[in-house]
Amino acid sequence: MRSRHERKAFVNLAYRLYADDPHWVAPLVGDVLEKLDPRRHPFYTHSKAEAFLAREGDRIVGRVVALVNEEHNKIHGEKTAGFGLIEFEQRDAVAQSLIAACARWARDEGMEILRGPFNLSTNEDCGTLIDGFGLPPAVMMPYNPPWHATLLTAAGLRQAKTLLAYSIEEDSDSFDRLRKLGGRLLERGGLSIRPFDKRRFDEEVACTRAIYNDAWEANWGFVPMTDEEFEWQARKLKPVLVPDMALFVEKEGESLPVAFSLSLPDYNQALISLRGRLFPFGIFKFLLKRGKIDAVRVLTLGVRKGFRGLGIDGLLIHKTVENGLARGYVHGELSWILEENESVRRVVEKMGAKVYKKYAIWEAAVEDFAR
Repeated sequence: MRSRHERKAFVNLAYRLYADDPHWVAPLVGDVLEKLDPRRHPFYTHSKAEAFLAREGDRIVGRVVALVNEEHNKIHGEKTAGFGLIEFEQRDAVAQSLIAACARWARDEGMEILRGPFNLSTNEDCGTLIDGFGLPPAVMMPYNPPWHATLLTAAGLRQAKTLLAYSIEEDSDSFDRLRKLGGRLLERGGLSIRPFDKRRFDEEVACTRAIYNDAWEANWGFVPMTDEEFEWQARKLKPVLVPDMALFVEKEGESLPVAFSLSLPDYNQALISLRGRLFPFGIFKFLLKRGKIDAVRVLTLGVRKGFRGLGIDGLLIHKTVENGLARGYVHGELSWILEENESVRRVVEKMGAKVYKKYAIWEAAVEDFAR
């Protein structure tokens, strides 16, 4: 896929497929085009990708991006290709043709495993929704119809990992306990919580990146962000960042904060009616609806090595919910959490959070498609 016309067709396919779906939140058109453009997206400074369109005559019936994340393979010692941005009509043959195209491309690149969807990496939205339909996605989370999982399985993929999204509401008993525990932790542990300071944006971003790359180092599929990727993501988030929903935990004697969490108002509540276009008039609708958002997503929370197991993660979640309630948010989503990450799951479940959506990562051996 090379031409401007093909890139436009790639984007437009989703609008046709989801035309009658009231829960789909169209991504901003410019964001999708950026992911297809090696000149604009920092992913391509270290990795490569190829986009494919499936056609029947003049009709576009499917799309996908095959990718090789060189940083992932170097860090994890794998020969893995990914796929992402996948959309297709509800037919076995279309899904099979897209996955087969990715596998052939992966084989030509010397890869052994095909895994996804990643849009374009685990540092962005990823996974296929497999449980929890009937609701729009939270901000920066994927969405797809129920039959995607069936057709991806029929195309030769197996479910490799399950990602969980938790729903959390204020529960007086659990939050009262956390409030007391948090108070003791702050007092005895020499800890303090502070909001992100937008006046020192570059310094705060540097702190966040250091914590992020330290805290997630051992996580499945994690790849540290490059300077370019982190700065790119920070620029994207700066206009929508709410300082008291982005929190640092500091400890006496430590020059770097020991933990960080980032939550965003669920801007999808304001974006859902825009159909992916902010301009020329969508921006006014967005600004009008932004003040009516009543939910928040906790999208990242990390504690540096050496400071885990002290209750800092629960302290951050509690403070986030407390700040969110003060802003009028009545619902929270914590996502995503790997199903096998029992330590984090125990923390959030003790707070009364419940799994309400599940997502799958799929994989297969490339050689299975080469025969």
